[in-house]
Amino acid sequence: MSIVQGHNDYVLIITNYLLNYVAFTDYIKDMEMRIDDITWTLDEEPVPKVPALSGAGGCGGGDGTSPQESDYLRHEQLKDERKRLQQNVKDIKTRMDRLAKCFHELDETDQKILEIYYIDGAKSWEWTAKMVNASTSFCFKHGKGALQELANRYFGLRAMPIQTRFVFID
Repeated sequence: MSIVQGHNDYVLIITNYLLNYVAFTDYIKDMEMRIDDITWTLDEEPVPKVPALSGAGGCGGGDGTSPQESDYLRHEQLKDERKRLQQNVKDIKTRMDRLAKCFHELDETDQKILEIYYIDGAKSWEWTAKMVNASTSFCFKHGKGALQELANRYFGLRAMPIQTRFVFID
């Protein structure tokens, strides 16, 4: 009896999460640093412009907006940007934390196979097998099974494969 491999979008999502895991974690770190920079900027007190002391002289510009209004608008833009970035980081971090939790619940061998092949980017089952000290077919079967298991843990019942055809036995 052969096992029919079905198309499962949840497994594809998990595969993409694993392939981009390093990029996601780097993105989270970068955005947290950007949020810290914005917070630091917002904590600074604006300094009024004094055109009389400027070497260039003049009236300070002709856009019709006072320096206080410009500072206020910039302050509000930074607050909005910080809020947007915080929400974005929260969403991605929640997904990555959940993925890491589900990943660490897998068997140690399955973790190693997925880590080497998908996260570290080995892209070769032969190399993965060499690193795990197992056969290529073992790594391939366990890797595919571990992906399905990870999808099941991450998405719950929605990711579990269902029977798409019926076999009637007389």
